[in-house]
Amino acid sequence: MVRSISNVVQSGGGISDAQASAITTNTTATGNNAISITANTLSSTVNTTFRGINTPLVTMMNTAPIWKQLSNFDGVNRLGAFVSDLGGVWQISQACRIQRGTAYFVTLRGLVQRTGNFASSNYVATLPVGWRPAKNQAFVCVKHTSVNNDEVIRLDVETNGAIIIRTSAVYASLDGISFWTN
Repeated sequence: MVRSISNVVQSGGGISDAQASAITTNTTATGNNAISITANTLSSTVNTTFRGINTPLVTMMNTAPIWKQLSNFDGVNRLGAFVSDLGGVWQISQACRIQRGTAYFVTLRGLVQRTGNFASSNYVATLPVGWRPAKNQAFVCVKHTSVNNDEVIRLDVETNGAIIIRTSAVYASLDGISFWTN
């Protein structure tokens, strides 16, 4: 515990290694789902209380997300016509969502390709109900147009679940696409 707090304080506060190693901590449960942390340094004491430790947000952060393949999403291929995963050493196309209250935070990843290449307005995939944004979203992603030529493109995720590429490409990356469902 001392090492992690020392590293945080040192990186954010610009203190020396000797000062950081002199930090001592005391962590106690204070009831009402709260934890109190006291850090003593050479020159001061910092008290912090974290409330709601057992709330879904903390549970969410302590649970690894479950990724679902877009090509076999609960038994359904969600990829567009003629679209497939790039494969090989590249990440397959996947989606995950984490619930917070009544909303979900959806994240996409992976590389997809289309037979005959993507053209403007081609569908990459369609997300199911419950995995769609409340408003249309536009994202900047990476596309590959030829050997050793990567550029940025716009990918839209619409309220009907459609993921649409807005330019031509040999393949497109879904990495970096994240949004709330409401």
